[in-house]
Amino acid sequence: MVIAPLALVMVLFTARPIRNRPAAPGPAEGSQPLLVVYMIDPWVIAFSFAWMLVFLAPVLPIVSRSELYLYLPVFGVCLLAGLAADALVWRVAAHRVVRIALTVYVTALVSYQAWRALAIHRDLVFSQKLVVALRGSDELRGREGRVVLLPADDMTERFLQDSIGGYLHIVLPHALGTRKLTGAIQYRGQPPPSGDLHFRCQYDRDEVTLKRM
Repeated sequence: MVIAPLALVMVLFTARPIRNRPAAPGPAEGSQPLLVVYMIDPWVIAFSFAWMLVFLAPVLPIVSRSELYLYLPVFGVCLLAGLAADALVWRVAAHRVVRIALTVYVTALVSYQAWRALAIHRDLVFSQKLVVALRGSDELRGREGRVVLLPADDMTERFLQDSIGGYLHIVLPHALGTRKLTGAIQYRGQPPPSGDLHFRCQYDRDEVTLKRM
């Protein structure tokens, strides 16, 4: 959310703002455009930075753990990007170069967003299938203790890591409707967590299967 507007600012600042020299009496056909800096109202810039600081400063210690707190502050960054667009897109020496740069930028950003949307959709589908498998497990119904899931292959591990992460202890009570079960996932390269129940988890053909070990 922050990188995309700043990248747009960088793309726009590759342009050269110009203003035509005022017409003077006599032949002016050979006059060249005069390069100038297009000035933006400093109060608008100050407002943009103030907006970011007012909403971002109180939550700086936890921004890295909660992207929700970036939604309001990033509006100030978008204001700056909009100012750059207004100042440069319509006042540049090389319109074609800027249009090509913006086209490449927008194409790359849209492609990335589409790829991320598909990845998130796949993670949500896996999460739903995992909850269905947990609810349908006779081995878990009415049990107490700590559950450990062991991914059967690399693909299952990747889906578990991307969609569940370290929150299996929250997913289990939601899926089974009991707080007597908690859980963890044994990822590759990490020390095995302790647990009473170990299940082999496999995601294949859009179905999650759990097998007691």
